[in-house]
Amino acid sequence: MQEKNISPELQHDIRYNVQQYFIPELVECVKDGYLPYLALFPSAQWFSNLRMEYDIEDLKAAKVWESFEKIEIDQDRMIILYTFPQPEEVPEALYGAVLLDHSTADIQYFTLEASFNDRWAKCTRSTSMHSLKGFMDAPDKDEFVQWAMDEFKK
Repeated sequence: MQEKNISPELQHDIRYNVQQYFIPELVECVKDGYLPYLALFPSAQWFSNLRMEYDIEDLKAAKVWESFEKIEIDQDRMIILYTFPQPEEVPEALYGAVLLDHSTADIQYFTLEASFNDRWAKCTRSTSMHSLKGFMDAPDKDEFVQWAMDEFKK
């Protein structure tokens, strides 16, 4: 079956919505106890929820994420690291990281977003705010993860 082609504008809209609104809403629901942390892992349920706004074929064509991984920091803390498709517009993200501390129920979402002048913006995101925390010259995954872990400790 041939994959549907969608406009760059729709592709950007879908990716931006997932990265900047959908995941922060999931994080908020986990924080408030409405969802288990497993809801943060990309799944068929994500597509089911996103179908309220987008056609399923459009979602598939937008390639919402490339991969994800669970990184155990220690017994209580973990990271869910999303690798998104290469950003085609500012401020699409290349990486997103949800850091979760089971012992304190603290949870936070970080993104590394395409910015102007070939720079990368380090940001935090919640349902109520988006904060720019600094820049990186290159989209280094390990450096981003380390930065997010350092920010989470603050």
